[in-house]
Amino acid sequence: MRRFTILLIHNTHTDVGFTGTQTEIEFQHYDFLLQVISALESEKYPSFRWQCENSWQIDNFYEHANVGEKRLLEKWIRRGKIGLSGNYLNMTELADSSTLEYWVKHARQYAMSIGTDSYSAMACDVNGYGSALPDILTQNGYKYFFGSIHTHHGMFPMYKCPSCFRWRGAKGGEIITFLSEHYNLGNELGLCPHSILSYSIHDKYSQKLDTAMFRTDRETTEKEELEIAEYRIKRYVKGLEESCYEFDFVPVLVSGAYTDNAAPNVSICDRIIKLNYIFRGEIQIEFSLLDDLFARIEETNAELPVEYGDFPDWWATGIGTLPNSVRIYREAQRNMRLVDKLKNDGLCFDNNQYDYAMKNAVLFAEHTWNYCATVINPWSMMNKLVEQTNAAYSSNYSSAAKKLLISALRKLGDVQIQADRGHSWKVINPNAFDITYPISVVIEAWEYLNGCKFDPTRFELRDEQTREIIPTQIQQTPRGQSFNVLLTLGAKENRTIIVTEKTEMDELIDHHKTISTDGVRDIYNDNGAMVVSDIDTDYFVIRIEKCDGIISIVEKITGKEMLTDRSIGAFTGVHDRTHIPSDSAAARKLTRRKMGRNLVAFGTERSIAQLIDAVMIENGSIYLTIELTYKLQGVQFYIIRLKVYKHYPMLTADIIVEMKGGLDPENLYIALPFAHSGDIYIGKAGNVIRPGLDQISGSCQSVYAV
Repeated sequence: MRRFTILLIHNTHTDVGFTGTQTEIEFQHYDFLLQVISALESEKYPSFRWQCENSWQIDNFYEHANVGEKRLLEKWIRRGKIGLSGNYLNMTELADSSTLEYWVKHARQYAMSIGTDSYSAMACDVNGYGSALPDILTQNGYKYFFGSIHTHHGMFPMYKCPSCFRWRGAKGGEIITFLSEHYNLGNELGLCPHSILSYSIHDKYSQKLDTAMFRTDRETTEKEELEIAEYRIKRYVKGLEESCYEFDFVPVLVSGAYTDNAAPNVSICDRIIKLNYIFRGEIQIEFSLLDDLFARIEETNAELPVEYGDFPDWWATGIGTLPNSVRIYREAQRNMRLVDKLKNDGLCFDNNQYDYAMKNAVLFAEHTWNYCATVINPWSMMNKLVEQTNAAYSSNYSSAAKKLLISALRKLGDVQIQADRGHSWKVINPNAFDITYPISVVIEAWEYLNGCKFDPTRFELRDEQTREIIPTQIQQTPRGQSFNVLLTLGAKENRTIIVTEKTEMDELIDHHKTISTDGVRDIYNDNGAMVVSDIDTDYFVIRIEKCDGIISIVEKITGKEMLTDRSIGAFTGVHDRTHIPSDSAAARKLTRRKMGRNLVAFGTERSIAQLIDAVMIENGSIYLTIELTYKLQGVQFYIIRLKVYKHYPMLTADIIVEMKGGLDPENLYIALPFAHSGDIYIGKAGNVIRPGLDQISGSCQSVYAV
């Protein structure tokens, strides 16, 4: 066996909410860095080094530390004993490119502010990262990315681990990427005293660890741990060689204890000395930081493979556990994108409010969704505290984004509610491209126009400049009547629309009616009247059948059927339920474990929604809306409101769901059988991709955070 070096990266995995409340974990991580500083200041451990997993750990320290503590931290960073990371936290793909850009730039600015260099970013536990990341890191001066794959939630790409490659983004940014095993592998290998167990390693010691070992005295425990460490490290290195691993060194992460949010542990220094003595040069173990690892990779001049595109994250399934908060979060993101576009056009914003919005955005998108006992003890107070704090991050982000947007609109001339306010609206396209989009303007129920109570049959919308009538469709909303229009605007174009009184109000009597006095529309004729089972517009022909639902959507221009899988209707609900055999913590945990990464066990019961009613609730000059009611196991109701535009190639579907709930694991899916591979595009984590094509080889194709 060739001489081999283990580069030991001592860090703590950050889970903001998994092992305690978010507030408790903030103080714990502040104290962890104090412990690191204390160890370095003592000069008793000259080899000791500490890698910050993320820049949140630095920010969090500064929120609690005094001036002296901050200066000491900066000193040891500059001396190369504490490593920095360009990633803010271990993120899900809820975070969009502007959020990632903001916090990567923030990490770069910190490193520059204290007079040091930092070239590496790190993420642990999560199993994928959006394709915007290589470009964002490159643009902010980072050259390297280190990921630690947790196979409990997803597998590694390219069918091997560890792996090293050049990851190229859509805009040409390229970073050397190293993907490693679980972030506690060093603990399993015995590199940290009193933290050995079997999680990803299963060997002859696994059962003994739970039943017989480490139960005699301190000296015996040390002897047993060294025995296991020697055995496992040799087998690990031999396994690397047999798998044609390309380097004679390998990074291994180790925590100060076998837990997330673990404190630093200086006793690792003594363990390294003892193991190096045992291996006598055959295997050398030494502390390392991320930048040191990648410097060694660069020195090898190895020809690394190039991978392009997206790296979907299996953790996307976890996002669905807080659907209401995610819905609010997505709306806040849309508002923040408008804010950013207006900011780029020269509008000024409250920087403190902007920072507050981005802080809540990144905290909600962090990968920890709840406390560690969520599965075995879902009703515990700790679960509720963590869950509600997470929900508050989303709510706070939404409020801050809305404040920023309202502030921007006021600067552009928006007028808030006042008596006898005028009725004109400026419509702005903030994009650098032409756009056609539905617009709604509401006349609230309390408002008068021209001294009279508002009657939508008496008024119309016009372009203020051209005086042309704008086709509208009236809709009743909770606050009043809404004029719905479809406007086309050029890049950066503004248009003002106004309400004017109609010159002709009486409609002619319709001599070709297709709706009777009972209000039921059930006759189809050559005049273009429609029934709910057959929808025919300028761009789509849609067929709806009882039970099966929306079975066909044909694009008129091409004649192409858009539904490629006719076995299930578009937007149909699919419900999975996996029965827990007994009401116990052990049974709840085992049931979920059997479901694996795809969240389906052998005994999972699957139900497909059946369409039981269809009603056309709107049919105007611009669009029609059909309400489809389904029967589905596990839900109180499942309703689709399908809106189809008559003279524009767009349709939308609102899904209204009320779950019954329970302790059994449940999944709810919405069928989108729309295109063959390569014909469908999705927006995710900052870029538009074609699933299965524009992504790293061997990466996840089961779930996408769109």
